Amino acid sequence: MPTITGKLYLGPVPLGGGGGGPIAPPEVSVTETFAYDEANDRWVLTLDYSWVENGATVTGAERTLDGGQTWVTAPAPGSYVGQVVEYFTTPQTIDYGVRLNGTVADGPVEIVNKVIPDLPAAPIPSIDSVSGVTARAATVNYSWVTNEVATFTVEYRLDGGAWIEPTYSTDGNTGLFEISGLTPETTYQVELRHTGTYRSSDASTASQFTTLDAPVVTGGSMLLDGGYMYHTFTSSDVLTTTGDLTIEYVIIAGGGGGGSASSSAPRAGGGGGAGGLIEGTTTISANSYTVTVGAGGGSAGPGSASSISLGETTVAEAVGGGAGGSSPGYTGGSGGSGGGAGAAASTTGPGGSGTPGQGNAGGSSASDARSGGGGGAGGGGGRSGGGAAYALTFGPTGTGSFAGGGGGGGKTYAGGGGGGAGSGGYNGGGSGALVNSGSGGGGGGNYSQSTTRGGGGGGSGLVIVRYPF
Repeated sequence: MPTITGKLYLGPVPLGGGGGGPIAPPEVSVTETFAYDEANDRWVLTLDYSWVENGATVTGAERTLDGGQTWVTAPAPGSYVGQVVEYFTTPQTIDYGVRLNGTVADGPVEIVNKVIPDLPAAPIPSIDSVSGVTARAATVNYSWVTNEVATFTVEYRLDGGAWIEPTYSTDGNTGLFEISGLTPETTYQVELRHTGTYRSSDASTASQFTTLDAPVVTGGSMLLDGGYMYHTFTSSDVLTTTGDLTIEYVIIAGGGGGGSASSSAPRAGGGGGAGGLIEGTTTISANSYTVTVGAGGGSAGPGSASSISLGETTVAEAVGGGAGGSSPGYTGGSGGSGGGAGAAASTTGPGGSGTPGQGNAGGSSASDARSGGGGGAGGGGGRSGGGAAYALTFGPTGTGSFAGGGGGGGKTYAGGGGGGAGSGGYNGGGSGALVNSGSGGGGGGNYSQSTTRGGGGGGSGLVIVRYPF
């Protein structure tokens, strides 16, 4: 008997023949397409099949991947054509085939041996440099050769430890991320790899870097919170660092005092303006810096400035809040935020102006003895109360609103957050006070019909410094 090589067919012998009886479905012709799906990190095997009409009734199709041991229903074919799609994520060998089903029998099938290779190797990232090294952080800059990284994420490890996925950014075939929480004066070995759904690349060549010496910093009330060291100053002190240090700061000046009301006829003092408020970032060198926390102004007096300085050089300064207007002048004082205007039964005045970037204007007054509220760090004052407080962009846990304007006298108008309320009677206006650790509020204005009465005092200032730790 001769040996036959080539296709291997499984299935029954066609029925009918010359007798004109029932006919089994014909053999299918299969065209294979095999490709890597980069977006989903997998191999895709597509089998497009077709057949030639032979008079048989075709009821469906099946496919096998194990040489005919197991058959699985394939998607319903169309008119003499159909398609089967299979996905693979691991290397293996299959024996595939497609056959037609009929009312009489299943059609013959060609079994094809197919080797599924391993998925393409994940690109190994290369560390280009480690930059921006400080005492506790460093930035890793990396790149890779191919564009397959769209299906992978980057991970790093230090000194052969556990792999960590950082928050990274990419641009083309380059990327970068920051490692934080490092120990000062320590040498590290950093490695990278790309990792996908089914596999990871080999580790990159390690890169070595050494963190810098951390300066010793003292001054104020110190608190470690959320990866930052905070120095909070509620009174004047010295901030000392033994090395270069990039700091963020918030500086609040003392709030202005509420305006006083003189005797004779209904008169009301304006609310004091909030102390100026500034936020910023700067780098200071090894030295001792004077931190001045401004006092709140007394009745009808402006608040004092708060600042950070080195000798005669000012690093940053917030202007004290303007005083509330008092009779007989009525005009609110200018400052970090302006003081509100005072008023009498038939006399009005304008509110004081605020310092650009630090505060807002005080409110003007009305001729029915309604005086203006002081300006606040978060908004201007008005006749119905002091200006709003301002929520800082950073601060230790629990930090809230700061530097509200004082309320005007004449009615029980409320001050802004941290600002004192207006008197609404013959008693002195409320003093600016701490609100959720805040300060710098303006004092409330007073009201009088017979004797001279002073306004409430402004709240004292505040300085906060922070840096990563």
